[in-house]
Amino acid sequence: MTNSTFTDKELIEASLAGDKQCYEELICRYEPKLQIEANRLIRDWQLGEDMVQETFIKAYQYLSALKDKNKFYQWLRMILRRVTFDFIEGLKDELKERSLDPLDQVHWDKSLEKLINREENQAVVNALNALRKDYRDILVMKHIYKVPYLVIAKDLGMSRNAVGEKLSRARKMLKKRLSK
Repeated sequence: MTNSTFTDKELIEASLAGDKQCYEELICRYEPKLQIEANRLIRDWQLGEDMVQETFIKAYQYLSALKDKNKFYQWLRMILRRVTFDFIEGLKDELKERSLDPLDQVHWDKSLEKLINREENQAVVNALNALRKDYRDILVMKHIYKVPYLVIAKDLGMSRNAVGEKLSRARKMLKKRLSK
């Protein structure tokens, strides 16, 4: 029954009747839009893909609960937002459990690896430790733990733009300390 001429309602009803190809048609129809939405929410393409996949799994599990089958896409967007915010909350809790201070266990990302080699690791750790805690924390969250801007913003109670500006200042300060 898969054909893009069918309405969402028809595809949903066929999916509920056991036609998995119809649900696959719904996925094909809405996955690109949801991926864009997820990327706007989380600012990370790969994490966004995970959020979209989780959204479709949850939607399939609760498909029979959808009251207005003509509003499938709106329902998917609501699920995506919940899945994403649940993920962010979980990440936020994980960050609270981790200490940001033990810099010996650092896993550097590519942007910082370009600035340093193995011999300079201690210099970077020393430079990071010399920064004010708020600057050090934001650098560690972004470059070591790879936390998306949106999560950092929410965790620190800042706007995404403020995080970007503070991160830029912190990078400049770190670079200046490293060049001494």
